[in-house]
Amino acid sequence: MIRASEAQRENQRVVEAQSMKAVAEPTIASGIPKTIILSQRDFMIKFVRKDAVLGMKAGLTGHTSDGLTEEYWKKHHSIDSLIAADQFFNIPFSNIKTFQYNVITYTWKTLWSSIIEGLESHSDKLADYFWIDVLCLPQYTADDDKMSTIHNSNLIYKYARNYLVFENPVAHDVLSRGWCLYELAAAGQLPCFVNFPTATLPLSLNFDDCKFSFEQDRLFVRNSISVEYGPISNFNKKVSDLFRLLPPSATAPVPHDTERSVRITAMEKWLKENADLTSAARAKYAIAFYDADVSSMAKVAKHLKKNPQWLLLAGVSEIDADEITEALAALRV
Repeated sequence: MIRASEAQRENQRVVEAQSMKAVAEPTIASGIPKTIILSQRDFMIKFVRKDAVLGMKAGLTGHTSDGLTEEYWKKHHSIDSLIAADQFFNIPFSNIKTFQYNVITYTWKTLWSSIIEGLESHSDKLADYFWIDVLCLPQYTADDDKMSTIHNSNLIYKYARNYLVFENPVAHDVLSRGWCLYELAAAGQLPCFVNFPTATLPLSLNFDDCKFSFEQDRLFVRNSISVEYGPISNFNKKVSDLFRLLPPSATAPVPHDTERSVRITAMEKWLKENADLTSAARAKYAIAFYDADVSSMAKVAKHLKKNPQWLLLAGVSEIDADEITEALAALRV
């Protein structure tokens, strides 16, 4: 396991040295406890300011969490160029019951511009801080605080003041993802469903039918469920009961835009297999193509034959346009 950074270790030493004393935060914002105490077995958890999250909108056009991870965590091992370090606040995990914060459940392929628009519509009701996995957890290290946070993520969702669930407007799959249902089961209150053209029950609430991007995560979550709920049937019932408490309008079936989802996913898959693009770019371009009434890469090729500048007109960067054009030509699409 990779150890914590020197800054984290120093922070830990300072707080532990005063573990039985009040630790004052010099710039305490609304909702932050006046004192924090870290026990010997405690660990630090990071939160990000609400205004900083809302301020990401301009810098994350076309980005998903997958893309954000590639662009910032993978390249720089930091998101300081997106959100300044002073916009984060660390507290001992033992203080989260009294700390006022928000959490969200979403899929990592949901565009952040869509999420932020939803947050903006609820901004006046939200606490001043968020815990958001891709922002508050380093994605390419495994230090002690990170792993402790992951192992206690159910409690983070349980004690949140506000809980918002975001549907993916393209894939409509948030309620079929294993991590998302695990988070929902932990909810200490009824979540607020945002951007839900399809706020409906999934076809199956059986955990074993849920999807995971990484199969090792399935094992981790299943083991966590066994510890917290016992048999999987108890977990399935917990999530089902949560949805039965929602107002009828929140779970009324709404037809999925199935063709749109299938077409966009197919183009995104083709771009992934044949062009060297970031995941954020693939998602952005596939959506842009479909919205321009181009529903397949074969049709993209036809437009390019008529107008070699078509990709640029569709919003594709010059470098990516060259990459896609070469891929189409090589495969004679």
